[in-house]
Amino acid sequence: MNLFMLTKKGRSMSEASRWRAVQQSRTLREFVDSRRGVWTDQAGRTIYQRYLNPHSSDDEKMHAAYKSQDKALRDAEQECRRAKAQRMLAEKASLEVEGGLRDAREEMRNAGNYRVQAINDEKIVVSQISQVTILIARANQE
Repeated sequence: MNLFMLTKKGRSMSEASRWRAVQQSRTLREFVDSRRGVWTDQAGRTIYQRYLNPHSSDDEKMHAAYKSQDKALRDAEQECRRAKAQRMLAEKASLEVEGGLRDAREEMRNAGNYRVQAINDEKIVVSQISQVTILIARANQE
């Protein structure tokens, strides 16, 4: 399961966004580096100090944040895979319990039937004891 939405090229939106940001950052760095020798006047130094130099620091922070985000997303994906595996184990155990419960219900139904049969057999035996006693007494007299 992928936590990211995929672009047409198969990259996640996060990866595509990161790629664009890295490309833009690299392009800006290359441009600034190519102009260092050209922008030697006060206005050039002011622009560099006020806007371009802070960008370099922000760029490093952005890369660190992307790395942190990537790690958090990988960890989240791993936890999702673990949760899915645990869910599958729980489903399997649940099916086993349901099967055992069905078997137990069937055995209880059978036991109930055997109990009823045993009670009926006992009634028959009890009702015949007096006749057997009479027959034994007659046999002993003969």
